[in-house]
Parts: sequence; structure tokens; C-alpha cells
Amino acid sequence: MKRWFLLFLGLGLLGCAGRPSWVMYEAEIPPDLAKRFVLYWEARNRQEAQKAWEFERPSWRKLYDLKRYRIYLSIVNKAPLLQLRVEKARCQEKMCCLILTGVFDTPRGKEEWRWEDCWVKEGGVWYHQIRDSFFFPEVRPKRL
Repeated sequence: MKRWFLLFLGLGLLGCAGRPSWVMYEAEIPPDLAKRFVLYWEARNRQEAQKAWEFERPSWRKLYDLKRYRIYLSIVNKAPLLQLRVEKARCQEKMCCLILTGVFDTPRGKEEWRWEDCWVKEGGVWYHQIRDSFFFPEVRPKRL
């Protein structure tokens, strides 16, 4: 009996792996992007710079090394992300920009922040596109 319970529990957890409860979708995004999107934000939220860096565009990674990226994440990831909501999606064949709202656990309590998060498809794979021209001034992001 215990084995069956563990088997069903494991299958249930595997079924939820693609859509964690802390990510909500009010807009549809391509399934292959949805998977990478979740993995990227999980890595960012855990402060796993190496893992998150690998989701950034290869052309961008040629300009900036992992050391600078780690510094960037240490500055922008001060508050843990509790919930992430995809409100809108503007997608074309090779680019998808999402309007996100995140609920963060700040010293002042829970706060909602809203931003645009863009992804670009290179070589058939979706990559995150850094859009912080303050920290990475050579980056001039394209808009849809």
C-alpha cells in the first residue's frame, strides 16, 4: 500500500513539474518557452547565477562574463520571488515579450512589481534577453 502511495505521489509531482504553483498564466506562451521560462526564473530566485546565465542569449554571453552577471544578480535579486504571473504575451516567430507581475518578499512585506521580460529564439532554442541598459550599457534591446 505504501509503495502505491509513493508511486502516485511521485507521478503527481512529475505532472506538476512543468507548471509550478507559484507561476500563473493569464496569457498563453509557446510550450517550449514556458518550460525554459520557469527554469530560468527558478534559477534566478535561488541565486544560481551559473544556471540562469546559461539561459541568456549566447550572443550576449560573449559580451559579458559570468562574474559580471553574478554581480548583477546580487543587486537585482534582493527579495525572494514568491509568485510570478504572466499577464500578457506578444509573440512572433523568434521573439516573445511578456508582461509579468511578481510578488516579492521584501523587508517592508509583500510587494508587487511589474516588468517586461523578453525572450528570443536562436537556433531553435528560446533564450532570455537582458534588457538592463544601465548595468549592461552596450545592450540596446529591440522591441516588438
